[in-house]
Amino acid sequence: MNSREMFSQLAQIFSTGDTSSVESLFHSTYVDHQKPQWLDAGGPEEFKEIVVSARRALPNLIVDVIDPVVADGGAVAGRMRWHSDKGERETIEILRLDNGLFVEHWGAEVWSKPGPANTNRTSNKVR
Repeated sequence: MNSREMFSQLAQIFSTGDTSSVESLFHSTYVDHQKPQWLDAGGPEEFKEIVVSARRALPNLIVDVIDPVVADGGAVAGRMRWHSDKGERETIEILRLDNGLFVEHWGAEVWSKPGPANTNRTSNKVR
């Protein structure tokens, strides 16, 4: 799986809540630089907890990847649009890879809109 496919897999994990592939994507030393203060876990467990927390806080969550996703050597970056019963938001996500695994993450919210979003999606890719 290349880094663009790995990036898209993150959106799938948030959308479905299925964290079974997390260990194959994240290094044991993974660090999220915007990790919530309450979260004590690290590595792949940290990401799993973030997914569970996001899905709990955002009912009917669907996350779409917005093209283009940019990959260059040891990093991948792109935008994601988050849809839920509580609203929509768009984020920029930057992930560093080492030996084919995510080792670091930085992100920022670009915009957000409260209220129900259209979560009747058939794809996790927006062009």
